[in-house]
Amino acid sequence: MLISSIEMQLLSNLCYAINARRTLAIGTYTGYSALSIAEVLPSDGRLVAVNQTDEYLKDYCLPAWKKAGVESKIDFRHGSDVQILQNLIDNGESETFDFALIDGEKENYSKYYELCLKLVRPRGIIAIDNVSLFYLRAHVLCIRIHLKSTFMTN
Repeated sequence: MLISSIEMQLLSNLCYAINARRTLAIGTYTGYSALSIAEVLPSDGRLVAVNQTDEYLKDYCLPAWKKAGVESKIDFRHGSDVQILQNLIDNGESETFDFALIDGEKENYSKYYELCLKLVRPRGIIAIDNVSLFYLRAHVLCIRIHLKSTFMTN
């Protein structure tokens, strides 16, 4: 789903508030969530944007990122989201991310979450979109039971 302007502002505010330098976005779609994160990163900040396909990259993502002047901050990777995240871990990038957004394939949310727990530094933020969707309720309950988490719904 396309991210709303309110969600874009929330992502920007979260990243700005924690002085995020290294960020991760799982599920890029048209690139607007990546754009909202990249805009508040410092000049040497980086966003690893992960998506199953590059279907919207040429027509939507790249033009928007270029127009906003953030294309150099975004490292777009497409393929198996789960495998890309595992590769980051295997390459020694555990606990190197300040912020992660999970907004990819809904059936993989639990896998993304487990991998992000390894990738995001202690006291970093993992934001999960669409948790109010009925088919993600079990995932939300699992997180609430096993972790002390703060949930925001709109």
